[in-house]
Amino acid sequence: MSNNSKSPSNLGNLLALTTALAGILLSSYGGRSVYAGSCVGAAGTYACSGVADATDTAQNLAFGGALTVTTSAGFGIDTSVTGGTAIVMDNAGGSGDLTFTDANSAAITGAATGLAAINAGDNALNISTTGAVTGNNGYGIYANNVDDSTDLTINAQGSVSGNSAAIFAINRSKYNGSTSITTSYSVSSATGAGIIAVNRGETENLTINVNSSVSAYGSAITVAG
Repeated sequence: MSNNSKSPSNLGNLLALTTALAGILLSSYGGRSVYAGSCVGAAGTYACSGVADATDTAQNLAFGGALTVTTSAGFGIDTSVTGGTAIVMDNAGGSGDLTFTDANSAAITGAATGLAAINAGDNALNISTTGAVTGNNGYGIYANNVDDSTDLTINAQGSVSGNSAAIFAINRSKYNGSTSITTSYSVSSATGAGIIAVNRGETENLTINVNSSVSAYGSAITVAG
């Protein structure tokens, strides 16, 4: 099942969402917790473990180079009580890919956004999920390729839901990069579009494969470039 809806006239509104999200993300930054549902590591390699707990706090993972984040079996995180985005990843303009891989059906819930990745490096951004990702007041998954980046890939095999949108992907590649979004389970948004994809800069290709239901207040899929 595939849905495509282009709405260039609303591009200003879409990009405004990015600006609004920046404030949401900044509000979640702080020290990483040692409670259940946390991510630990160093030098750009982090592993997330522990079951979700009411004391979970935002996990903010930044490194000036390749950044790799994985999950362990049983991992979950829920910042509904403590606030903020559940997991924020930022490779801070370094060299190397930014990669998030969940092969363990992790449930990720953020009071703001569930999972946010900002690739300010010169390589690709890859997000792969198998569990439910939820953003109570923001996005389920937010992915942002800026400036010197290349490809942006999201493969969501679990459900994704968000308030503003389930998935927001913006690719500003300077090196003829591609954007690819694949969903295999339900996608839903309470107040916005199901999937928003924005190609800017020199990004050339955009592929959206929807193998699931999409329930949204707005368009199922909104594409802008």
